[in-house]
Amino acid sequence: MEIIYLIATVVVVIVVLNFVLDSKAPLKTIKAKLVDKKDNTYIDSNNIVMEEYNLYFETSEGIKEFSVKHSIYKKYSKGMEGNLTYKRHRFVDFG
Repeated sequence: MEIIYLIATVVVVIVVLNFVLDSKAPLKTIKAKLVDKKDNTYIDSNNIVMEEYNLYFETSEGIKEFSVKHSIYKKYSKGMEGNLTYKRHRFVDFG
């Protein structure tokens, strides 16, 4: 039982640390092209339907992948080009 609490604590620390690092990161804007979109629907261990929406951008720094809300996902089409703004791993804007 103690190992479960240890694992849960480590997971919480990692999630919080990533949130803080994303929040403190500077905004970065680069030219990009939306090269792919993927949506994934699955049922988790509690029988809850989960949906993930990912956007993939080709940039001078390589492919950038962002997990976004459905409203953001449906807003953009493959092949669109523009300025991608993000903070570390967090999508901010594209246009």
